[in-house]
Order: sequence, then C-alpha cells, then structure tokens
Amino acid sequence: MNISSSRSKASTEISKWSAKHHKPGIFKFWGVVLLSFLISSALLGIERSVGIGWDFHPDSVHYATSSEEAFLSIVENWIGLFNSGYYVLSYFLGQSVVAITLMNMALFALTNGFIYKTIKDQSTYYVSTYLLLLLLLNPYRIHLSTTMLKDTLIIFLVILLVRSSLVTSALSFLALFILRIASPIYLIILIPRRFIFYVVLVGLILMGVFWDSVLDRILEFNKQEMQFRDFDRIPNFQEMGFWGSILRGITWSLLALSGTFALISPAPAYIPVAMGSVMTLIFLKKVTGSYRIPLQLLIATSIIGVMVTGFTSYIRYIYPMLVAWPLIAVVRND
Repeated sequence: MNISSSRSKASTEISKWSAKHHKPGIFKFWGVVLLSFLISSALLGIERSVGIGWDFHPDSVHYATSSEEAFLSIVENWIGLFNSGYYVLSYFLGQSVVAITLMNMALFALTNGFIYKTIKDQSTYYVSTYLLLLLLLNPYRIHLSTTMLKDTLIIFLVILLVRSSLVTSALSFLALFILRIASPIYLIILIPRRFIFYVVLVGLILMGVFWDSVLDRILEFNKQEMQFRDFDRIPNFQEMGFWGSILRGITWSLLALSGTFALISPAPAYIPVAMGSVMTLIFLKKVTGSYRIPLQLLIATSIIGVMVTGFTSYIRYIYPMLVAWPLIAVVRND
C-alpha cells in the first residue's frame, strides 16, 4: 500500500516537473497560430471545392444581408445590443463574407495559440504536443472558422475567460453577454468543484420560490420548433412537456459529451462534431488517466438542453464549453 502510494506521488511530482519545464517560447505560440490559420485555409478551399458554400448555414446569410437593418434598430434602442452584438460587428465589417470569414479564421488560429500556451505554461500534467493536436485540430472548430457564424468569436472569448486576469475575464464576459444573452450559463463550468453543491442548493431553492415562473418558462422553451435540418433525428421529447424537457437536457448532455449522438443520427454533418467529442475524451484519458467529466459541465449543458429543442442549435450553444472543458481539467485539475 505504501509502495503504491509512493509511486503515485512520485508520478505526480514527475508530471508537475515536466509541465514546468516544457513551457513554449513566443515563436512556438506564433507557430501554432500560423499553422492553425493554414489548416483553416485548407479546409475552406476543400469545402468550397466540394460545393459547401459560404451560405451553408442560414445564419451566415442572415449576417450577410440583415446586419445593417439590425444595427439601425439597435441605434434606436440600445437595449437590443444584448444578444445582437454580432450584427454590429458584421455591420462594421461591411457585411462582407470575405472579411468576416477571415476574422473567424484568425480568431480560430489565436484561440489555438492560447490553448497551446495555457496548457504548456499552466498544466498540472505533462501534455505532449502530439496529444495537444487532439484539441487544436478539432474538425468541427476548424469548420466553424470557415463560416460567418459567431461561434468562433464566442469560443475565443470563453478561452480568454478561462485563462486571463480578472479584468480581461470581466471584459470577455461582457462581450459574451452582448453576443449571446445565455452566456452566463457558461460561468457554471468555472465554479470550483468544492462549491458546486452549495450553488446547486441555492439554485434549487430559488427554483422552488419562483416555481410557477420557472415552469412557464420551461414549457415556453419546449414549444419552440428548432429542428432546422433534415438530418437532425435526435429525439427531443417535446411531446412529453415538462418531463420531456428534463429528459432532453440530461440525455442530450450525455450524447454530446460522448459523441454517441452520431450513432442515433448518423448524418455526414454530425461525424466531425462527434469526432471532436471523442478526441477530447481520448486527450483527457491519456493525460489525466480518466475522462474527467465534471458535474459543472453536465449541469450547464443540461440547462441548455432544457432551453433548446433542436440538436444542431444545441451543439453550437454548448460547444464553447466543450472546448474549455479539457483546458479547465488539466490547468485547474478540477
């Protein structure tokens, strides 16, 4: 027993020593950024050559054609800025498909640079560059970088939220709230494990106090029709009302984290998304020795599952947390 404990302690110390002595230089950071941008460019060329155009996502068309109208509406009523900030950004970029796509490609590359630097600088585990590729070359993230969608910017801000100082984190959160009004849910994954019980308890008490309003809101969410793609065959349990919403939140969270949703709805578009989940699990198993799915992540992704009735939309809403998940696991050991 003592021998086993000593070996475990020694292994941990070696892992920490290795992590401290493998910090990247500035050239490696920019090397990761440049390589990531080139990979994004390559996928952009491949997608366009096989007929996947800039307008593949309906929201891209919306940003390219309606941003000016949305901006003028926000000027008249500035409260509309919250949840609509990307329209403002798109407007100032001239609703240009090229400019907005290039911005997302650059943000994807910078995000990879920050992920690489954060893990190499701060990880409590030794993480080889080869294992880091499982996070940096997430196929769905690469695809998002070739679109006009706001997801790449949101992922970038969430990574800043995880790794930065208090001031930068506060500014990142403000920007997130302007882009996506549901972004406070992302903060759940940042709650330390030792505090999560108390946070859940307070949340349950508040739900009990305001139960009628909570129930009405859940049922209102459940009435939304958000299955916009023919290949989205993931059951959403809408016909079951309140209990269907709860069941959707729990099952969709587990399906998304494991990537098994692609077995239920084996559409080509879902394959790269599922690959990202599997790659993350492999990374965590190889680096930490376990899959390390924290309760904070399960709670946050389940809440969004209650709010959303289409799985394609659900994946986009929770993806920033899926990207941040392994970073939190190896840096904060939480």
